Amino acid sequence: MFGANITETYGVKPIVDIDALKENLPSGSGIDTSWDITVHSNGNVTASASYHCMNECGTYDGWEDFSFRVFKAKADKLNPLIGPCEGKVQVIHRKGDICWSGVRISERRASAFGLRDYLTDVCYDAVKDFLTKRDEVIDKEAA
Repeated sequence: MFGANITETYGVKPIVDIDALKENLPSGSGIDTSWDITVHSNGNVTASASYHCMNECGTYDGWEDFSFRVFKAKADKLNPLIGPCEGKVQVIHRKGDICWSGVRISERRASAFGLRDYLTDVCYDAVKDFLTKRDEVIDKEAA
């Protein structure tokens, strides 16, 4: 891994363990730069990196910056169901849950080469693994 540059707001405790998050962030397969991790004044975290793009001939032709946020949900997010399950709701997340925002990337290459889908899948898996490991540690400490 290339490492990560961390920018923290003075005196603010991040909502997640930054070192553990760093260890789970993807590298390689086009993500060929170090991650920049920013802790905001509310404790939310933004992770940013660049993807090394290739053209149809297999040569590198530039970089595409992308980022995602890890944040604490401010309210319950419920999805009302329709059809035979009408009147019930699907819980997307609860207030206080740690969530992620999805990948933000410019439109230049995102749609043309499926880059947004690829980066979303890779980053989602990394954040999901990180949160699963974090929850397992919390459960062990509680037991």
